[in-house]
Amino acid sequence: MPTQNNTFDWNAAFTGIALLLAIASPIITSIINSFTTRREREASFYLQHQTEVIERYVQRAGIAIWGKEGLSEYGKSYGEMILYCHDDDLISQIVDLNAIIKDLFAYEGPDRKNEAMLLFNDICFKLSKNPPRVKVKKRKHITK
Repeated sequence: MPTQNNTFDWNAAFTGIALLLAIASPIITSIINSFTTRREREASFYLQHQTEVIERYVQRAGIAIWGKEGLSEYGKSYGEMILYCHDDDLISQIVDLNAIIKDLFAYEGPDRKNEAMLLFNDICFKLSKNPPRVKVKKRKHITK
C-alpha cells in the first residue's frame, strides 16, 4: 500500500489566493469608484442648489424691501435660506430682517426701511465672504 504524503502545497495555495484577488480586485475597485462618484455628484448638486437658494433669497429680499410686491415669493426663499445657511449669526440676522420686512408690509415707516437696507447689506456682505462652496461642518441642532 502506498504511503500518503501529508504536506501542504503552498504554491497551490498562493496561486489560489492570487487568483481570487485578481477576480475580486476590479469588483471592489468598481464599487468604491461608484460610491465616490455618486457622493461627488450629490455634493455638487447640493452646492449648486445652495447657491441658487442664496441668489434667489437676495433677489427676493431686495424686492420685498423696496416694494410691496413679492412677499409670498420672499417667504418661500426665506424658508429655504434658513435651511441652507450654516452660520448661526447669519441666520439670526436673516430672522431679524424677516421681522423688519413683515413690519414694512404692515405699515410704512422710513426708519424701518433704512434699518432693513443696512441689515440686508450686511447679510449680503457676509454671504459674499462665505460662499456656499466653502466646506462647513454641519450645524448642531439645539433642542430644549
